[in-house]
Amino acid sequence: MFEPMDLEVASPATVSRCGMIYMEPSSLGWRPLFKSWMNNLPATITEMHKKILTEMFERFVDASLALVRKKAKELSPTSDANLVNSLMNMIDCLIDPEFHDEAKISTMEEREVISWLECIFLFSMTWSLGGSVDAIGRELFDKVMRELVAGGMSEETRSKLSLIDLVEAPMKAYSVPWPKDGLIYDYRFVKEGMGKWVKWT
Repeated sequence: MFEPMDLEVASPATVSRCGMIYMEPSSLGWRPLFKSWMNNLPATITEMHKKILTEMFERFVDASLALVRKKAKELSPTSDANLVNSLMNMIDCLIDPEFHDEAKISTMEEREVISWLECIFLFSMTWSLGGSVDAIGRELFDKVMRELVAGGMSEETRSKLSLIDLVEAPMKAYSVPWPKDGLIYDYRFVKEGMGKWVKWT
């Protein structure tokens, strides 16, 4: 939402809204929300950590949204902005309280902090962008997420999701990928050492 400088060329409808012009959220995309959110992260999350989070958002979000919109069926309709907002809200919940405690983070090795951030992102991604789809959609989501964690996206997957760009392999392997058995939905992330995936059961 933004406000014009004056109402010289405004229509009566614009004047009745006090000069405010509303834009469809879909025309903005998710990146402005993400940039705003990044500015409010705790001080313990350094520029290097922000770079890792940015790379993961760029790597996973577009592919996940394409899957949800084009290949999966949602149990309850959502918008792209809401799904990405849910992802950021879940990350906020999971980095609390440890990442707000400078003394705690200072006792951890850097590779542990990075591992936690990666796993927190992957868990949050599963239950936000992948949380609204039905059982068949969950199997598709599981397959695509595992493919992206293991390496680059295949040409076949890119074609199915109608993505313009192929998602390349990550610069380095993720520290704690999901266990191979079951679906990614079967696991929760536990903050211990490098972090670990534990079955809900």
